[in-house]
Amino acid sequence: MDSKTTRRGFLEGLVTVAILLVLVQTVLEDLAVFLTWEWRWRRALLLAGFGFDVFFTLEFLVRSITAASEGRFARYLSKERGWIDFLASVPLLVFNSGPEVLSLLYGGAAFVGMAGKLKLLKVVKIIRMARILRLLRGLKLVKQIAYIDSPMTQHHISRIAALVVTAELVVLFLYSLLPVFLPLKGVEERYTTGVVRTGQVFTEMGETLTPDQVLTLAAAHGEVLVVRAGGQSLYSRYDDSFYDRMFGPHDYAYYREGALEIFFDMRPVHIESARLSLLALSTVLVCLFLLLFVYAPHFALTVTDPLRVVERGLSEPDYELAARVYPEYGDHEVFRVARLYNEELLPRKLSEGGWTSMERIEDLLGEE
Repeated sequence: MDSKTTRRGFLEGLVTVAILLVLVQTVLEDLAVFLTWEWRWRRALLLAGFGFDVFFTLEFLVRSITAASEGRFARYLSKERGWIDFLASVPLLVFNSGPEVLSLLYGGAAFVGMAGKLKLLKVVKIIRMARILRLLRGLKLVKQIAYIDSPMTQHHISRIAALVVTAELVVLFLYSLLPVFLPLKGVEERYTTGVVRTGQVFTEMGETLTPDQVLTLAAAHGEVLVVRAGGQSLYSRYDDSFYDRMFGPHDYAYYREGALEIFFDMRPVHIESARLSLLALSTVLVCLFLLLFVYAPHFALTVTDPLRVVERGLSEPDYELAARVYPEYGDHEVFRVARLYNEELLPRKLSEGGWTSMERIEDLLGEE
């Protein structure tokens, strides 16, 4: 084995490990939001997602350059699943994890000033849902399943998995686009509209606000975190250590009108988004699991195994095993061929002590 083959095997193994890790990271990132983990853990998962997107983007570029230099770029994109490498890397780095990391570097809360800002929230939701494209990477693991050593099984399962998972992701992505083009309001939109209205209630009271009134209003509006007027804090739901531990830059919204400043808790919005994302992730992962570990063995037993027995029986003189025929599938074309082999060809082979030439096989099949 030369050094080039060894190096390629190592890189393929590294990519396989990275695919498994990114699937875990994608689920954990939404789970952390849904369960309101501390910000340090959520930040670590976000940075890990950015690292994976950079890694897979570089992998796609390297594979593309290599394929182009060898004159097989079109084959790489189609038959070698290069389109999966692209969709699960470049768009996510450019539109999702990259901007999120930049926002961490520069910090700052979302500014809430008018209901028209909801359009931005919808776009952010779409980009977040697009993260499930990372699950397309799971399709690249099909060829790594140990029992799928049949080219036909591998090709068949890969094609079905690609069609099913891609169809699910497209439907989910289009569903997330609906609020942008249709007058629909989800939980996120209703919550943000309520935040804007709460800010307007505080604004209408203006300079007449007293600490008792602020306390009463804040108690009636659980989304209010901090209220300031003229640079002085009138109300805070939690202490500073809690904010430092539990809140990230995107977990609160900032409303300002004149001297009045209000910080709102936006975590319920992210929790709802994470819930929907986890539902989508779970659906795709369950489909992948069923295809790879339930349907693939079934296909191997009922299609490729009988054909392999017949093939070996025809091509190997000393191979004398009969193909197993399942009664419940007896009318299937594959098992009809297997039964013909068991009842006609195999007895002749055994009675004549095997065959050694293709001409003899053609005689048995009645071919001229």
